[in-house]
Amino acid sequence: MDLFSVESLDDELIPENEKLQLIKSQAKPSRWKSYEFYFYYLVFLLAVPQMFIIARRATGPHNETYMYIDQRLIDGWFFGMRFDNSDTQYRAFRGNFPALAIVMALHQAARHLLKKYPRISFDIGFGAVFLIALHGINFLKILGLVYGGYCIATRPWSHGTIKWVSWIYGLTLIFLIDWYDGFSFKALFGLNIDHIVGGLLPSWAVHFNFAMLRMISFTMDYLEAQSSSDDIEKKIKDGVHISEKTRVSTPAQIKAYTFPALLAYVTYTPLYIAGPIITFNDYIYQINHPIPRNWVHIAKYAVRYIVCHLTMEILLHIIHPVATVKAGAWLAISGSEILMLAYFNLVVTWLKLLIPWRFFRLWAMVDGIVTPENMLRCMSNNYSAMAFWRSWHRSYNKWVLRYIYIPLGGSKNTLLNTLIVFTFVAFWHDVQLRLFIWGWLISLFILPEYIAHVIFPAKVWSKSPIYRHMCAVGSVFNIALMMTANTIGFVAGPDALESMLQTISSTSNLYLLIPTLFVCLFAGVQVMYEVRESEIRRGINLRF
Repeated sequence: MDLFSVESLDDELIPENEKLQLIKSQAKPSRWKSYEFYFYYLVFLLAVPQMFIIARRATGPHNETYMYIDQRLIDGWFFGMRFDNSDTQYRAFRGNFPALAIVMALHQAARHLLKKYPRISFDIGFGAVFLIALHGINFLKILGLVYGGYCIATRPWSHGTIKWVSWIYGLTLIFLIDWYDGFSFKALFGLNIDHIVGGLLPSWAVHFNFAMLRMISFTMDYLEAQSSSDDIEKKIKDGVHISEKTRVSTPAQIKAYTFPALLAYVTYTPLYIAGPIITFNDYIYQINHPIPRNWVHIAKYAVRYIVCHLTMEILLHIIHPVATVKAGAWLAISGSEILMLAYFNLVVTWLKLLIPWRFFRLWAMVDGIVTPENMLRCMSNNYSAMAFWRSWHRSYNKWVLRYIYIPLGGSKNTLLNTLIVFTFVAFWHDVQLRLFIWGWLISLFILPEYIAHVIFPAKVWSKSPIYRHMCAVGSVFNIALMMTANTIGFVAGPDALESMLQTISSTSNLYLLIPTLFVCLFAGVQVMYEVRESEIRRGINLRF
């Protein structure tokens, strides 16, 4: 079982019994024991160890530029190796992990001791204490901005006006908060006191982006509730678990859309820092109708989280990809080493997001709140650009679909709507040119896959003996394009990528490097296809 995927553990993904046999009937015969796949196993057996050997050679102590890399390393705990602690996000989570674990324990202890109080009141109270400790006086800024969003949502205007004003308000806040450094006293008044009154983490603006998503969710769900004759209470039956899809799409009763409910939702402690994101409808339903906790499921999830965390720790002891890029040491390495450096940087990027997301999701699960899993597949188990973004930051993807993509018309204008969505995604992440370039490249790189689906529809071509191999060739190019876009957006930026590509293209054994890379990726894609078929044989059809 893939330790980095959770299909078998997420009850939202288990199909209804009546659909189980239908899904299984679509499965193709297994190829795991075919001669073709024995060849792919041989490729894996030879290639995977070499990937680590090449990356270790490029970033380890035997490299001539190691003196520059070593300055960015710290003493480690794994067999005396040095540890690459140079990634800012992972360093922050790693350094604060003990404190977060203590807060999690205190949160659950307080929940138990104060269980006689309404849950919304507890979430507001604990959230306020947590945010004051975290952001100091900046908590008042958050409170004021959230109240501003509530006032817009409840104005006696037309629904169209409220939607436009809410979106303009949210996007403007993201821009102004970035422009004025989180409305810091230094930026606004020239007073250098933010570190005194800013709490343990004065940079509150980093987390306000999630608050903005929650404010939009509250507003849109509230408007939907006003125009709907249906509400979630009419669908509740004793002893029946309502699915996530129903919880999200069915509005609560109008009386549930209050400022205290919005404040509790925005400041809900387990999900405040990084999500996963749930809609207001989903949150308020689970507050009023708690879903029974499955402690066996939670325990398994905790074990898998620990395995993921240890994987990251061991990886950053063996290989130092982030420190190598930040030190500029990749300028002196070979083409194959640069490729592995780029690959493992993306692995680190994936893991540094996976680990906090799973920690906070685990915290919410322990607290009785079910949230979507943000990453359903290992980064190295993706071959489709479109499917990759459905499974990467899945809760955010669901939010974008519900509040942006579908309201814009969805698949009626796929390319334009995709461009708008990724422009928003880049803007939401950070107001930086390289992220806009990343978003536009993603939109562009999805185009060949979209065109291929139109020209070679599966319902016509799937019975052809060469169809699977044609798809695999296209998937190899997809992977190359996705790696390029993500390297620009999250690893090195466009200038560094250009220099990397120049080094790769000038390597002396390029004639051997490119075919070898193609064969390895081709074998990997074929195994990915068969993994999907294995899931269908078990009755799971994730469609990505």
